[in-house]
Amino acid sequence: MLRQGWDSTNRPKYISRKWSDEQAEAFRLVEVGVSYVDEEVKVKSNRWFYIQGPPGSGKTFVLLEIAIRCARKGVRVMIICPTGTDVYGFKSQLPEFDGVEKTAVDTIQGVLKYKRPGADSQVSWCPPSALRKIDVLLVDEASPYEELVWVRIFLYLIYV
Repeated sequence: MLRQGWDSTNRPKYISRKWSDEQAEAFRLVEVGVSYVDEEVKVKSNRWFYIQGPPGSGKTFVLLEIAIRCARKGVRVMIICPTGTDVYGFKSQLPEFDGVEKTAVDTIQGVLKYKRPGADSQVSWCPPSALRKIDVLLVDEASPYEELVWVRIFLYLIYV
């Protein structure tokens, strides 16, 4: 019984929320961005955007809803968080729905395969395999990341 409890995932039920016009616009932009079928149109499109707002304005809930909506359409999603605590928070809030297995959550260090200083520093950075398996990249609490992190992510995503 303990083993069964350990192996099972207890997901909350999906809660339908009332979204503001700005939040609904974010959902619309993402839906357009993931709906391109023509690769040439996709490459030429501007599919980068960010959400900003004061603390408590619902940015994290919007990010989670975007992940849910994309995964329901069969799109592979990666949510990147700055800390393991944030990863736990996202994973515990992901509800049960068709496509939930298409959503991954990890820290920036895990996605970019960063190594600790010391003996590990001899390992050179290489494009992470986690990014090869996703279609939509969502970053929570993006402001603390240094410029080098964004350069690595953007360069990798552009050349994939």
